[in-house]
Parts: sequence; structure tokens; C-alpha cells
Amino acid sequence: MEAVFEEEYAAFENKVKRSIYIDNLSPLVKEFVIKAALDQFGNNADEARTIISEIRNSPFMISGMPRPVRARPAVVEMFDDRPRKPDRTIMCYWLKSNEPDFEVATR
Repeated sequence: MEAVFEEEYAAFENKVKRSIYIDNLSPLVKEFVIKAALDQFGNNADEARTIISEIRNSPFMISGMPRPVRARPAVVEMFDDRPRKPDRTIMCYWLKSNEPDFEVATR
């Protein structure tokens, strides 16, 4: 069972490496327009880094108009559908009132 979690998480990490976050983009821009603008770069981690450097160094053009967008690499926390990290255990235990973290836990 743990091997399944490891494979799933490895595939997810590969997806994160290939993903970029585009900030300050108009909500009127449709998904197919962005895909058309970025399809020329490809679908792997090296090409994702190329997209980020291109957007940083030159204006992002959509339909012949420059757009004031920023791009940065995606991080794991940006994905709502991320799988459980392998070898992660959640432990719950009661704190005694004389422990240093007791005040933090009561807030």
C-alpha cells in the first residue's frame, strides 16, 4: 500500500515541476488562450523554467497585446488535489500544562 502512495506522490511531484503559476492575469482571459500562448514551450520541467524566464525578461503577449503578468514555479501547497505525502504520520497527544507549547495550543 505504501508503494502506491509513493508512486502517486512521485507523479504529483513531476506535475509540480512542470507547472507554473501566472500571477496578475485578467479574469477575462480564457484557458484556451493561455494554452495557445504557452503550447510552443512544451510540457516538461526544463521548458517550464524557460517559460518563467521568458515572461520575466519580455512581455507576455496574448493576441498581439503585452500583458503585465508575472510567472513563478509552482509549489506543492498551490494544489488542492495533492496526495498524501508518503511516510508522513500525524500524531495527536495531550499537552501538560507545564509544557512550553501548552499556551500556543490553548489559543
